[in-house]
Parts: sequence; C-alpha cells; structure tokens
Amino acid sequence: MTDYSEDYMKKINDLNEEAIQKKSSNPKLALTYADKALRISEELSYEKGIAYSHLTKGLIHHRLSEYNEGITSLMISLDILSKLDDKRGLERAYNLMGIYYYYL
Repeated sequence: MTDYSEDYMKKINDLNEEAIQKKSSNPKLALTYADKALRISEELSYEKGIAYSHLTKGLIHHRLSEYNEGITSLMISLDILSKLDDKRGLERAYNLMGIYYYYL
C-alpha cells in the first residue's frame, strides 16, 4: 500500500466534507470541491480518496437532478469500494443508488 501524506489525505477529506456541506446551498460550488478532491486523489493513486470523491459527486449530482452523471459516479465508487472491502462506503453508495432509481 502506498504511503500517503496525512496532509494530502486531510485535504481530500476536507474538500469532500466541504462539498457535502455545500451540496444544498451551492451545488455547483460543491461539485468543484469534489472534483478537486478527485483530481488530487487520482494524482496520488489514492483509491479510497477516489472512491469517496465519486460518492460525494453522486450526492451532488442527485441534488442537481443529473441522474446519469450521478449513477456513473456511484458505479465507479462502488467498484473501488468493493475492491477495498469498505463496508461503510458500500452501504452509503448502495443506499444512494436506490434513491436514484426511485427517482428515475
């Protein structure tokens, strides 16, 4: 496993958390935070960061009624979370996927 700087992991987590907090009041801004978290995670090949950034994007796309984009982000997240055996993340992603299909 790659050793990630705690500073980078904190930045990624903070960006995703800020995106979640802004998803209702300013979803477009929230999406930029999640995209930035995703870019940093991809640069570091930090799989958990990639998965949670896509999960966060899934939340935001739902708020924007961008269902196809949200489902795509969630599918990427689910694939990575399955490989990581991250049960908490899988629970959140599957729950959100169910909400998406409810609205389709």
